[in-house]
Amino acid sequence: MVTLYCQDTPGLHLGPGKPGSANVIDFKNGYAEVDEADPLYEAKMGWVNGPGCPHIRVLEVDEVPSTDPNAPKCPACGLAFATERKLNGHILGAHRGKKE
Repeated sequence: MVTLYCQDTPGLHLGPGKPGSANVIDFKNGYAEVDEADPLYEAKMGWVNGPGCPHIRVLEVDEVPSTDPNAPKCPACGLAFATERKLNGHILGAHRGKKE
């Protein structure tokens, strides 16, 4: 699985179909997953950088929010990350200049 992150449009539905359909990438709270075995994988990854698309990042494995209860958590949004380094990167990228 490839995890995508869109800070600007957290509820984005990207693609030519309706939300929830196989030919759409549905983001929830800014995150979406695309299966590399999906027959539409190449097309979907092409949409990520398409014209008019908001900025979407492909996350590294250790950037993906963690479900580990002991993982370091963002004080602004509560998401947990695999390492303090990734948490700090999230804070600088997602919350820089924003008042929470």
